[in-house]
Amino acid sequence: MGVIKGRIKEQQVPVSVSEFIKARAYPIGNERDFYSLIGRKVTLNDREIGVFRTSDGGLFALDNVRINPEGIRLTEGIVSRHTVYDPSDDWKVDLETGDVIREAFNITKVQTYRVHNMKGKLYIVVG
Repeated sequence: MGVIKGRIKEQQVPVSVSEFIKARAYPIGNERDFYSLIGRKVTLNDREIGVFRTSDGGLFALDNVRINPEGIRLTEGIVSRHTVYDPSDDWKVDLETGDVIREAFNITKVQTYRVHNMKGKLYIVVG
């Protein structure tokens, strides 16, 4: 996974959806490699991102941070519906919004990213 250099100018219109996604997204693997209710860590340009598949098939990506500086990372938490949580530290993060539902350690929000599925190939969309 490399760095995408340059920018798409506002007046440029991509010729196809495929070209558009490749210009703004990083490939992270095949859909079948991401299991339901289990967080998976991916690295993009030295940034660790957690990718989660919910029981209803939704795919979500968030910075893979530690809510508690000495605790677990998001990908080590338990996925339930559209949240990930750590019962030992009692924090819970909404996978859709990144909101920390049970605020802990002065973190109130986690950066989220869109996940795009193109014919079974998954991309994290940035920007």
